[in-house]
Amino acid sequence: MQFRIQRYSYKKSGFTLIEVLLSTVIGVSLILLLANAAIDTATNNKRLTEELDRSARARLVLDLLVNDLQSIVLRRDTNNWIAIDVLSDTKNSNHWQTAVGQKPDEASLALQPKIDSETGMINPEDYRFGIAGTWLRFITTAEDRSIFTSGKLVPGDINAVAYQIIRRALPSVPSASDLTNAGYQIHRSIVRADFTFDTGYSVETYKGTSDLGRPGEIKSPRLDSVVCDQVIDFGIIVHQINKDGKLVQGFPSRDPSLTPLKNPLKYRAPQDGIPVRLEILVRIISGNGARELRAREQGSISPDDWWQLAYRESRVYSRTLSLPQAF
Repeated sequence: MQFRIQRYSYKKSGFTLIEVLLSTVIGVSLILLLANAAIDTATNNKRLTEELDRSARARLVLDLLVNDLQSIVLRRDTNNWIAIDVLSDTKNSNHWQTAVGQKPDEASLALQPKIDSETGMINPEDYRFGIAGTWLRFITTAEDRSIFTSGKLVPGDINAVAYQIIRRALPSVPSASDLTNAGYQIHRSIVRADFTFDTGYSVETYKGTSDLGRPGEIKSPRLDSVVCDQVIDFGIIVHQINKDGKLVQGFPSRDPSLTPLKNPLKYRAPQDGIPVRLEILVRIISGNGARELRAREQGSISPDDWWQLAYRESRVYSRTLSLPQAF
């Protein structure tokens, strides 16, 4: 018996060099596309998160201001019930902590921006309310007034309330809490009802200590009166009715039909007229912008660079409200 041995041969096969290079290029391209997509998604998420954070901070400040102003007490007498000062220096509170490259003074004052030729309106982003923003004081029936009312009966439970921005610097060796409490912060001070009554419901009487609920806190607010940080500018635009019955701007840009202000940086009501509508503007900087600003303010930063950074990382938010009728 004969056995036949059958041999099988296998043909070697594989990828050519061109195929390998082509597949490598395609693979790398896909990886780059996916990487770019991931980076874009992360960047967009970061921007969205920062915008949501800015909006939340603005809403907090504006809601509180509107709640206070909606209950404002305004009378047609010789007393001033509203006081608005645009602060062109940092001496007001005695709490402002300076830095080499802090918010510039002259470059931070623009109360009469140019009208946009296309819209015929002023862009709110163009307003600059001084190095320390606006110092606002008024008499109101604050929602939280019961906290600041003493045990004795106080007529009306009416309070003096004030808002202003103060800059607090980082210490040489900052802690975690220092990082939270540093930067540009807007404060809300509220005077106890009995002290408001004792001062004759004056928004310009702030002598004495700045203890909780005392008149001195209007000018020199306590650290725990901070409403929100990352607020780098704050302003009020006042509208009133002129003698012709037309609604015009009374502050900071004064309509020619109105009696000129004694001081272009100050507005008093009813001395300078009765305000019927207010527009509140707050400029909020992002968390990333606030960190960059803190770092750069410790070194050298020009006024133009300060505002260039502010425009890039901040937004202006506004709220308009009509005031109760004066009596």
